[in-house]
Amino acid sequence: MARAGPQVMAELNLTRACKAALIAWTLGVASFVAAFLLPTSNPDLVANTVLFCAVPLVATVGARFYYADAAAKGVVLGLFMFAVAGSLDAIITVPLLIMPAGGSYRSFYGDPGFWIIGIEYVSAVTLYSYCAKPSYKAIPNETRAPAAEAK
Repeated sequence: MARAGPQVMAELNLTRACKAALIAWTLGVASFVAAFLLPTSNPDLVANTVLFCAVPLVATVGARFYYADAAAKGVVLGLFMFAVAGSLDAIITVPLLIMPAGGSYRSFYGDPGFWIIGIEYVSAVTLYSYCAKPSYKAIPNETRAPAAEAK
């Protein structure tokens, strides 16, 4: 049985995917922090709701950046971008924003809302890859659909 892992990662432009994930993560954190600063009786709920609403937009912005000059399968790009965002959360978000407010890595990554937003993030990137019809120049010929000839 052939393994698809190396081939799938080979078609992903890692540098561009990391930049796209960084753009999306920055916009997501900015929307979360901005919403958290709003004067409300439940700032956690408001910030998470705003983030939930912003994720499709920020994921689409990141995917659009990536697909402007590279190609990959949407779900692969979405999973990679989410992994990068989760890593940035571990390095920056949790120590600087969550822990000072009394949270922990366990409370952050154990929250079902984190994983729901993750599914939403990957889904938004995947949906963008299907709807926006990005260039598939980097995907090998055998995985492309045959072009219809004009008659």
